Amino acid sequence: MAGKSPYHHHQPVSLSTDPKLNSKIQIRKMVGPMYDLLANPLGAVRLTFDKSIWSGSDPSSFDGKDWGAVDLFRHFLFDQAQLSQVPILNGATINWIKPNTLVRFRGMIQDMLGNEFYVGAYKDGSVWRTNKFMDISECPVEINSPEMRLWERRLLCCVPVPGLNSWAKSTSEVAVNRCMDLTSDQRDKRRRMDIEAIDHNDFSVSVDGFEDSPSAKRMREDPSSSQYQDPKNEGACSSHIMVPDVDRDSLPCLVKIYDSPESELKLNDVFEFVGVLTFDSELPAEKDDNDEFSNGFCDDVSVNLPPNKVPRLHCVIHRKLAVSDFLQNSLLVEPKPHSVKEARKALLTHLTSILGNDGVAAHFMLLHLLSRVHARADNVAVGKLSLNLTCISKETACAFGAKLGILIKNLLPFTKSIPLTVEYLNTASLAPKKDYQINRLMPGVLQLAEGSHLIVDETRLETGTLNSVGVENARLLKALAELQKVEYDFKYYKMEMAADVQLLILSEGKSNIVPADIIIPFEPSSVGSSEAVPVEVLEAWRGYLAAVRSLPHSIESDMQKMVENDLVTARQADRSLGSQDFSRWLTMGRLISASFGETSLSLEHWQMVKELERLRRDRLKHIINEKGWKSLDIYNISVPATTKTNNYYSTGDHLQMVFDCFDEDGDGKISAAELRSCITSVGGQLSIEEAEAAVSSSDVDGDGLLGFQDFQSLMAGSSASEEEKAEELKQAFGRYETEPGSGCITPNSLKRMLSRLGESRSINDCKAMIRTFDLNGDGVLSFREFAVMMH
Repeated sequence: MAGKSPYHHHQPVSLSTDPKLNSKIQIRKMVGPMYDLLANPLGAVRLTFDKSIWSGSDPSSFDGKDWGAVDLFRHFLFDQAQLSQVPILNGATINWIKPNTLVRFRGMIQDMLGNEFYVGAYKDGSVWRTNKFMDISECPVEINSPEMRLWERRLLCCVPVPGLNSWAKSTSEVAVNRCMDLTSDQRDKRRRMDIEAIDHNDFSVSVDGFEDSPSAKRMREDPSSSQYQDPKNEGACSSHIMVPDVDRDSLPCLVKIYDSPESELKLNDVFEFVGVLTFDSELPAEKDDNDEFSNGFCDDVSVNLPPNKVPRLHCVIHRKLAVSDFLQNSLLVEPKPHSVKEARKALLTHLTSILGNDGVAAHFMLLHLLSRVHARADNVAVGKLSLNLTCISKETACAFGAKLGILIKNLLPFTKSIPLTVEYLNTASLAPKKDYQINRLMPGVLQLAEGSHLIVDETRLETGTLNSVGVENARLLKALAELQKVEYDFKYYKMEMAADVQLLILSEGKSNIVPADIIIPFEPSSVGSSEAVPVEVLEAWRGYLAAVRSLPHSIESDMQKMVENDLVTARQADRSLGSQDFSRWLTMGRLISASFGETSLSLEHWQMVKELERLRRDRLKHIINEKGWKSLDIYNISVPATTKTNNYYSTGDHLQMVFDCFDEDGDGKISAAELRSCITSVGGQLSIEEAEAAVSSSDVDGDGLLGFQDFQSLMAGSSASEEEKAEELKQAFGRYETEPGSGCITPNSLKRMLSRLGESRSINDCKAMIRTFDLNGDGVLSFREFAVMMH
């Protein structure tokens, strides 16, 4: 029933320098009586609810909406900058924080448990009351009574961020309940001081009509609603809320979300939730079967997260966190150009020292640490730069790998490592899996937050046999490396979830399980440094990485033309280069620019990209020659060199054996699909466009297949004249044209030709293939662009 509001406008008051006292002043100004938002948040919720009812609002309109309570907390936490005063909930502080107080929990959404109904509001006599942000649904009226309002909330199972390093835990975690730092006498003194403060003229407010209001009476009658409790009634330090042997790194939390769109919260996102803690270790693990509200309305999917083991947090405000939010605030100031260069130089010098003075590996390591997925185009994660350090034995891993791992843990907030052995692959649970018996998504090793770093140590891998679990785990790692996706197992179906994980692979040879964007042989010239790095230096490097990692990037038109010309020239000089190589170079250019704090690619940075690639390829050639291996020309795989002659493929017997391996169905012909399948099966990397390019360039009779002579010509390199090559190129272009004489290849014509060649591709895949070589961006391939692709 509408009536005169007891809440009057008051003139601004002078604020104390005590932030806790300020919180009381602010809420008194906004809702009337003074309540501590930290110690008694539910009191403020009830007061704002009463205020809305007094103003004539209908309780049925509050479902999914805020009546002013959230605005009150937002003003206190952010406008008044009091967020740091809210204690963080974890395995250590759960022993001391009092239930029904304001806390914050930082964690990753590990599982989404659906929605539940609860009694949001009910009429107690002539007075409306609310149960929002509470576990217990008090309701003295009938279930179907018009004087009861059923509302809905979402349930999230949240866990500490996997791999969260100790330095990244907020310093505010030491903030705990008052009972930790105040003796009983001190609390009594504090109470007297607070009461005296209320009587001070600066805090005097008119609350006419409110002293006799239902909420005021209820607050006076219910001692649990106020922070000013008799010491003997305070439960903050009593044993009934203790959880023995709780690991702060594994304490889950059931977060209940109110009034937020579903699109705001996604699986694996990292959030900071601020809300009301409800936790009691003496509550039964299962609900009473006679609980009419639980069984009638709340299909409690949280029954396997018992309230006596897992705390509940009724979220008032939440905000999504980025990697940079786990750094100290002082590190988030935008760095100056000179400080960026200094930090880059110092970090690169230390990386070089850690890696035994291998400067090339150090440069690639820096780019790797700066990489992130900044866009997704069809099935491509743009921006990733996984790194495979090869020539690392077990001994080298102990000497260098361990030091490198420690440094990475000290630089990045979320890091994990896995030992890639046959036993591990055969037994580990890498992908999350749904358990329908308990209705929970069981976590997997690869359920990681955005911005995580994962080290895969393959140096311990020995000969063995993978079982079905091992094969599946190997496939999952491969998909994570190539696509930045992880398949979640929901038993009846599998769902791909996007990831953004930096992958570092340590191996003796090239990893055939986890493909990498960059493969660099490790060449140390000295023992890695063991010198400790001062904390302030580490903090500067963390701030540097976080700041430049998020910089935008662009390429000016003049620079873009130069890059395109370089890519065309490189393709003509080395036909083995494909779209993956070009994409990697552009990613490296972006990261090199970012490492200097620049937002656009310069000529100097592009020259650095080409020089790093030259040094890397020289190392690979040296390793191949040193081990007696020859590289197949365009397939990025290798076969043992049994002869020292340069013209290895002139030996017909050897080439026939290779041809027979590629000819999977034994029909005497090699299709593009067979070519790609064979290359992939031996650990090589060959895209469909590269396979098609290889077939088309040597397919003399135009049937889209390679006979033995075609294959021999492909391996040896064509000796045809320039005119013959140009004619062959025109014939190949004609087979892909939309129609003869159209002068272009469209996604539809490419899809049609690929189907004839035994490779079924979607129209989006064909668009992506064309986009790689579409220099003018018109969505089709001209003859000139086709020639670039073929060369």
